[in-house]
Amino acid sequence: MHKSDIPVTHDALSCFEDHVRLQKRLDALTRVPSFDFDVLAELGIEYRVPLDLAKERIGEEFDFVFSESVLEHVPIDEVGAVLANLAADLRPGGFMIHRIHLADHRSFVHDPFAFLDMPRYERSEQTKYGNRLRASTWLSLFRAIPSLDVSTLFQWTYPDARLPLVAPEIEYVDENDLRTGNLGIIAWKTTTP
Repeated sequence: MHKSDIPVTHDALSCFEDHVRLQKRLDALTRVPSFDFDVLAELGIEYRVPLDLAKERIGEEFDFVFSESVLEHVPIDEVGAVLANLAADLRPGGFMIHRIHLADHRSFVHDPFAFLDMPRYERSEQTKYGNRLRASTWLSLFRAIPSLDVSTLFQWTYPDARLPLVAPEIEYVDENDLRTGNLGIIAWKTTTP
C-alpha cells in the first residue's frame, strides 16, 4: 500500500472501525517491504488468479468488499455482470464500498473530462483511462441489483474544469453528472438472491 493511499483508505473505512485500530493496521501495511504470496497469506489475504468476475463468481460469501479506483477500469459491457457477481457473493447483511474515479486518467488535474468528447472510445482505452460511465449510471447499475440497498457516500465535482462537447453515446442526467470526478458508493445486501 502506497503511503499516499493511507488517508483516503482511512477515511473510507473509518465509519466501520475504531480510528486508532484502523490506523495501526494501515501503518503495518506500509511497513511490509514486499508482498509475496506468503506475506499475503499471513495477512489473511488469498490471492487468486486468473479470475474474471464478469464471467464467474468467487463462490464464497464475504462480509465486506472494498475497491478504490478499480471499477472505472472495467469495460462498459462487463460492469453489470461484475457488480451482480460481487453482490451474489456478499452475505446477507454484508456490505461493499467502492470509490470510483470518473475523471480522465490521463489528466486528473489539468483536463479531467477530455475523454468525454472522444467518439470512438475502444475497450483498451476504457480499461486504461476509465470507462466514462457517469455517476447517475453507476448508481442505476447498483440499484438494478434487487438484493442491494445503495447509498452515495460522496460525490465530488470539478465545477471549474473545462467541459468538452460530449460524445453522443455517453449517458448523463445534467452538467453536474458530467462534472462528477469522484464517487463513493456503499451497498448493503438485504436478501439472498
